Order: sequence, then C-alpha cells, then structure tokens
Amino acid sequence: MADGDIADWLTEQGLEVHSSLFADNRIDLDVLTDLSEADLRELGLPLGDRKRLMKAIEALADISAARQNWTRQSKWVMQRS
Repeated sequence: MADGDIADWLTEQGLEVHSSLFADNRIDLDVLTDLSEADLRELGLPLGDRKRLMKAIEALADISAARQNWTRQSKWVMQRS
C-alpha cells in the first residue's frame, strides 16, 4: 500500500466513521493485517463493518504478500544477471 495513514485507508474503504476509534486504540497500518474479527468485535464495530474490514484487510495482506514475492524474485533475477 502507498504511504499514508489508517484514516486515509479507512476512508478508501468507506469506513472513515471508525478513524477516531482506530486512532484512540493506536491501530495503524503496521498492525492492521494482524487484526482479527474478534479484535474488531472487541472494539465495538458492528457486524457489517467487521465483515467489510476483514475483506479489505485480507485484500491488503494479499497485495503485501505479492509485493514481497515480486521483490524476492527481482533480487534473484538481478543476482543471476
């Protein structure tokens, strides 16, 4: 994900209403993919928003994993050149 903060990301997801809750609990992009549905329930998020957030977090984790894989492959190709 591009540089930014959790409020920007939540806005992109249409869930900016939770920005202050995430800020109050010191949840930022560096721990976002570690959150579970139980964590979101503990924060008091409604079921629908929990489901939306979990889908978005999973997509973010998939993108991050793909970038890491691409970086590893690129380094390997550069070393072989």
